[in-house]
Amino acid sequence: LLVSYNDEDIYLFDANSSSNAKYIHRYKGHRNSMTVKGVNFYGPRSEFVVSGSDCGHVFLWDKETESIVQLLEGDVTGVVNCLEPHPYHPFLATSGLDHDVKIWTPTSNEPVDFDKIESVVLANDRERDEERRRPDYPLNGDLLRFMVNHIARRRLRRTESDAEEGIDEDDSSSEENGERVQCYPS
Repeated sequence: LLVSYNDEDIYLFDANSSSNAKYIHRYKGHRNSMTVKGVNFYGPRSEFVVSGSDCGHVFLWDKETESIVQLLEGDVTGVVNCLEPHPYHPFLATSGLDHDVKIWTPTSNEPVDFDKIESVVLANDRERDEERRRPDYPLNGDLLRFMVNHIARRRLRRTESDAEEGIDEDDSSSEENGERVQCYPS
């Protein structure tokens, strides 16, 4: 089970283990705070873990060693949040805030730039630390979770209300002439 948490690392759990509470691998270096990031296995034997990042890069980790083995510049605007490997061929599709989808294949003859990887990872760590020190950050996890839950509850109530209105159309009386007041529980 491969899991990505908000503003956290990526964890691999053994779904067949009797103790699912302890992860077996942890993949670090990317940023996952602004939007949900896709995370997936990659390679003919799923030997890599791949994820997007708030820094605009695509990260590839060796599944067993947890080492970053490749860093791709995926999004000029700054966020790669969707990625999908091809099930049979070594292709990877990514997208983010840019208005395009990028298709990746392992064809580069350039060596991996480990200095750049280190620089990007350090910048991501620094940004994560700075953000965590700001308790009044407007979109901290608690506030964002509250807002998403609130919107979901309102949509559900509207959907239920619309369904009831469709069923009870003939039974309505004074509600047709007056404005309905909707009160939402807190």
